[in-house]
Amino acid sequence: MKRITTTFDDYIGDYSKVLHHSLLDILIEELADELLVHYLSSVRNKGAKFRRTDPFTEKFKDDILTVFEFFQNLNTRADLANLVTVDFAIIKQKWRVVDKMVRLLEADKAGAVLVYEEFKREYWDLQMNWVEAVLRSRDDFDRSMLSGVKAKAAEVYVERGPETIMSKVK
Repeated sequence: MKRITTTFDDYIGDYSKVLHHSLLDILIEELADELLVHYLSSVRNKGAKFRRTDPFTEKFKDDILTVFEFFQNLNTRADLANLVTVDFAIIKQKWRVVDKMVRLLEADKAGAVLVYEEFKREYWDLQMNWVEAVLRSRDDFDRSMLSGVKAKAAEVYVERGPETIMSKVK
């Protein structure tokens, strides 16, 4: 994650010299969103397996802290003074979805259904294909866990609202 944020830092430094500050804010927000979408989509990688005995939650925490540090520090960089006015709270709020994913990964088999229900109520546009990919990336995955989540999905009614970041995660 550090390499990615370092690359973003280079891009923002280069573009800050040629972009209007309002476009720079949009670029930063789009970078944050695209990074989040790709981060969440990475569970689809063939090698993505989460062993419940491994401290994978610490890796997620380190990644998020790295991302938060990067985006939070943009408003205080001397070379970007008065150019960047990105609201870090909005970026932070969007990244809270990673906690929901981690909870799906660390829940026991029976608890995955309840975690899914809570996730779906908060993110109405949560895609079942992505949830299935998350569950399949667990080392203790079995079909009954997925069947339970799909059964819950059939009975949970959520009110449609504005699109969330999960609408972009396929």
